[in-house]
Amino acid sequence: MKEYQSSQIAGIVGISVATVRKYAQYMEKAGYMFLRNESGHRVFLDKHILLFKEFNGLSKTGNLSLGHIANTLAAKYNDLKTEENDNHIGGEAAPDTTLIDKASKDKIALTDEQYNSLMNKLDKLATLDDIVEQLE
Repeated sequence: MKEYQSSQIAGIVGISVATVRKYAQYMEKAGYMFLRNESGHRVFLDKHILLFKEFNGLSKTGNLSLGHIANTLAAKYNDLKTEENDNHIGGEAAPDTTLIDKASKDKIALTDEQYNSLMNKLDKLATLDDIVEQLE
């Protein structure tokens, strides 16, 4: 599994190093823990690229506070960590016994709607970029 520094994550996601740091701090306040190297610096993994892309996309909608986004993503990514650990007990896949209550389903649906809305907006922006490029 590849490890990344803040500057590498920033370049991949298209945000500043300060924004990576800010998002990571919000995630840690929400209970998500990043690995740290012997110097105490955060170490990011492949899955964190998706986390930061999702965080950035949700923050750009302007509909949610950074704290709310961090809480939502921390719950999601902490659940993924738990699933990764639970599904490999003794080398065998553990049965899925996850129970999702109605409030969680509503939050997931809201996040999915926001994600889809964001993706639609990005598609429209890409189309506008193409039009502007053709006009130039």
